[in-house]
Amino acid sequence: MPSFWNSERVVVSACSEDFFAALPCMKSRAETFNVSLYRPAPDDWSVVVTDLQDSTEAVARGQHRTINFIAAAGIAAIRNVCVGIAIPVLFGGDGCVAMVPPGFADETRRTLARLRKMAHVEFGLTLRVGLAPIGDLRALGEQVLVGKYEPSASNAFGVFLGGAISSLERAMKHDPESPLSKAAFVPDVMDDPGTLDLTGLSCRWQELKSQNGMMLTLILDGADAPLAYEAIQRLTSRIDARPAKPTNLKAQWPFVGVWLEARSTHADAPVFVVATRLFARALVAYLVFKLGLHVRRFNPQRYIAEIARNTDFCKIDQQLSLVLDCDPVAEKALEIELKRLAEAGDLRFGFHRSPTALMTCLVSSAADSLHLHFIDGGDGGYTSASRTMRKVVLP
Repeated sequence: MPSFWNSERVVVSACSEDFFAALPCMKSRAETFNVSLYRPAPDDWSVVVTDLQDSTEAVARGQHRTINFIAAAGIAAIRNVCVGIAIPVLFGGDGCVAMVPPGFADETRRTLARLRKMAHVEFGLTLRVGLAPIGDLRALGEQVLVGKYEPSASNAFGVFLGGAISSLERAMKHDPESPLSKAAFVPDVMDDPGTLDLTGLSCRWQELKSQNGMMLTLILDGADAPLAYEAIQRLTSRIDARPAKPTNLKAQWPFVGVWLEARSTHADAPVFVVATRLFARALVAYLVFKLGLHVRRFNPQRYIAEIARNTDFCKIDQQLSLVLDCDPVAEKALEIELKRLAEAGDLRFGFHRSPTALMTCLVSSAADSLHLHFIDGGDGGYTSASRTMRKVVLP
């Protein structure tokens, strides 16, 4: 087992609103396996978990883009509650994880209830939501360690160790009466039809077409996940395996994503009124990208180049989930190597192939290079990969 899993190297951090901002930055995905860069979460912060129920069936009904949008909407809504404060957020395809500082828990809980209501009323989907104080989780014997993956300046994602996030997700799915589920409980009575603040969230790019042959959605789990990731880096080094890059980033027409945005935020206003306003904005943005127009300080070519850097992946405990653009040679080599590692050590993996990937965006300021992008493989992505993972039979 790599030495950087030694938990004794973790240093305790003070409790404060700047907890996440003050964390050491991880500049590469490989660094997310270095436990010395993680810190225990403060007791007075709270962890948020959302998860869409029956996401496999929803994907089969053609709602994959909607699923991704609702998962990202949780991140957008929580960030807008905590505006001005750096918080860890993580996109998981059919849900999200975040943490909020003291003083924001009550408003975040109301926002989660509103998000749950929106998912059900507008899209017929059941969204599990939970918010639990870190101190309560520790009292139940759980631990939360937090790292900051920052691929570019001021664009950070959260990554997590300690087991509490995974335990909470399992409890919310399978044991609603457990102490963990009760600690995170958000009562239905809090659901209301109020407006969600999803400022910055959009879904206006075409599906990302593979430039190498196939988008490969991978989930790695186990103590040997770092070795598996090293193998991925080695076996894809001769190709550009990033799922989003200038060659496949095309502005969307027609604006399918605008309808998702309108239905998510219209509240008491007629949805077509909100959609018309969003359509006008989307049309302007489409023309800016299509024609390569510089508007004030905004440079569309620079923005597209930045997207490739500011894309996410999912890292919780010993599980890593990511999307790669692979050619047939790399794909076959990866499958062989992952099977070898699984048979020889502590590794479980799942994968899903698709010609495309989906991207949902969260833009704070495009002109100032402040934007995050959430990627999922097409045709089910993470959801489909997790199903194959459950089917893999390993020693």
